[in-house]
Amino acid sequence: MLGTPAGRWRAPATPVEVLDSTGAGDAFAAGLLAALCHGAGLVEALADGNRLGGLVVSRLGARPGPGS
Repeated sequence: MLGTPAGRWRAPATPVEVLDSTGAGDAFAAGLLAALCHGAGLVEALADGNRLGGLVVSRLGARPGPGS
């Protein structure tokens, strides 16, 4: 959930098998901020953050491999 003075927004997470939670928060923030920098709305940016966070926790280590 993202809360601002203008309101609150939720974006559901995609269920994944968690192998390693290292880097999950950083990946979420990177996905969210990258989407916002490219003009996405808040709900779309939240969804992008969730997707990237899910990708990272579904692999061992703090970052996905090349081509992910």
